[in-house]
Amino acid sequence: MMENKEAYRKKIEAQLDEWKAQAEKLKAQMRKKQAETEIDYSDTLDELDKRQDYAKSKLSELKE
Repeated sequence: MMENKEAYRKKIEAQLDEWKAQAEKLKAQMRKKQAETEIDYSDTLDELDKRQDYAKSKLSELKE
């Protein structure tokens, strides 16, 4: 009976360890996606800034 109890305890501990590892993996994936999204938005904003500067320059030329 004690052997079964110990085996059951080990099984539950192993399951908890597995779930913890899965959660850590998901957290790492989330951090990676957040960083990728930040990079994408930053690149997009940089491109929009360049387009805006170009448009302002052209508008200034037309006013002269």
